[in-house]
Amino acid sequence: MILMLGVAGSGKSTQSRLLAETGKYRLVFIGEVLRRNVTGQDAIDMQAGKLLNDQTVIKYLEQEISEIGEGPEVILDGFPRSVYQAEWLFTKHKADEHFNLNAVIHIDVSKEVVIKRLELRGRPDDTKEAIAARFEEYDKAIRPIIQDISGHGVPIITIDGAKNPLEIATDINEALKNINKTA
Repeated sequence: MILMLGVAGSGKSTQSRLLAETGKYRLVFIGEVLRRNVTGQDAIDMQAGKLLNDQTVIKYLEQEISEIGEGPEVILDGFPRSVYQAEWLFTKHKADEHFNLNAVIHIDVSKEVVIKRLELRGRPDDTKEAIAARFEEYDKAIRPIIQDISGHGVPIITIDGAKNPLEIATDINEALKNINKTA
């Protein structure tokens, strides 16, 4: 399993898709998994932009991974979003071969680059306030997750997200090859 982490607008979803297109990986977007499965108040909360509680997210992720079975390695985009979720993943990593965590790809990009990208994307929810909130969430949630994961000895691949998508994809593929050589 490979985790794809970075701030909204870093290009992590684009890179996840590019990796999946190689046929070596199966892509799991936790957001899509949740949209397919949650109902009731959780669905209402999610549509309002609220994060669901850890147990709900974990329940649906675990169900999705168990349904995948054997096949290409999983790229997980959008999970973990809390240190609790990261710790749960390590518990599963030690006990369940379907959750074998091989690497974390961290796409690191400046606020200025993200703002330019999101302005070009032109979605109505990409306001300056929303972008600022995403960076705040990234600093409060994702950076501690990266520190937690590195403490467990999982390789962290930090990629310069300011490059163009194909250069980033090349950097990611090279880094993954190097990790697989040492594994």
